[in-house]
Amino acid sequence: MYEDKFTKIFESNFQRFQGGGILPGDVVKLIDSISSLEWLKGQPDNVKDKIDELRGSDQNIRVISVRGKIPASSGDIQQDNQAEDFYCDVAAEMAPGLFHDPITIPLQALEIVDTQGNLPPIPDSQRYDDNTHITPSEVSTELTEGEDETCPVFGTKSKEGDRELTDEDTPGLGDPGIDHMTTKVYMQNL
Repeated sequence: MYEDKFTKIFESNFQRFQGGGILPGDVVKLIDSISSLEWLKGQPDNVKDKIDELRGSDQNIRVISVRGKIPASSGDIQQDNQAEDFYCDVAAEMAPGLFHDPITIPLQALEIVDTQGNLPPIPDSQRYDDNTHITPSEVSTELTEGEDETCPVFGTKSKEGDRELTDEDTPGLGDPGIDHMTTKVYMQNL
């Protein structure tokens, strides 16, 4: 039992040293000198525009997947034994877990953001600090004339009906001849 846990922990820590040192889920940023890379010079304009959009955005950039330039198609080639470069699919994180418009970038163009075991910082574009227009007020639970006391705001303040549970069966409930609103009856009426 403990050997299995140790193996999983060891493999997950060792995996960081395979495949270029970046894992899926890592928060990364584009290096400052990305515009001087030969890779970017050979890319079409839409890729260059996407790179500029990522550089100008304050969103967190997450790694979606890491793969080698030459895919490990045979069983004897492991990811960490490949001679060629690694590529990462990265995307802006619009909200926690919501990735938008992924793009493939070489590993040399990325730098890991060290969060020191914490969550990544919240971008300013996702913050909402203007709460000056909110004026909190106390919710009134007093009934005024014409209001329905079965409204959820009033909870169990209904003054009608029996408010105690009985030990006896209620006549009619469960009787197949009486059409009560059960899930079965509701689904039949759809």
